[in-house]
Amino acid sequence: MKITHRVGFSAADSGSRDLLTSLGILFKEQPLVATFEIEESDVRWPAVQAWIERCKPSDITWTSFTRAEVTAARWLALQASWHQGYPQPDEENFGYRRRRMT
Repeated sequence: MKITHRVGFSAADSGSRDLLTSLGILFKEQPLVATFEIEESDVRWPAVQAWIERCKPSDITWTSFTRAEVTAARWLALQASWHQGYPQPDEENFGYRRRRMT
């Protein structure tokens, strides 16, 4: 199991940028927000976690599992990976066009 955090903070926050740079964290800097991802297994996680608790940046967390972990699980919960879109029909043969609702 892997727990990953996507962290976002104000790009204008030079103190946070300096601290994260000193930890060797590479972040994407955009005009208003800077972001980075870090796994809890990363040796730098304790320092980043303390910074997150102190500075309260945006922190989106997700968990990833290996195929073996999923196969061995007694229970599974499925969740959409994105909130927009629709199920994509088979574009090879458009079989859904011939299917009749009964």
